[in-house]
Amino acid sequence: QPALPIPETEIAEAVGAGDAFDAGFLDSLIRGAPLGEAARFGTAAASLTLRARGGAEGIDSRATVERALASVPEAEVMTAP
Repeated sequence: QPALPIPETEIAEAVGAGDAFDAGFLDSLIRGAPLGEAARFGTAAASLTLRARGGAEGIDSRATVERALASVPEAEVMTAP
């Protein structure tokens, strides 16, 4: 489930989306976030890059991702027993 659903008509290109996921995911883990929260943050970062051309044009700061996530209800994350 994407953290930030993006309508297909709003996708500019996918360049850098994987890099944005990796950066957001790892940044969150380094800051001590649980695995599910880090994955959600990484997915949101990747989603934001889809709306602009160029890998980093859709995200100017961590706060941009945090503001975007604040508008989306948190999905349940299943963990292994």
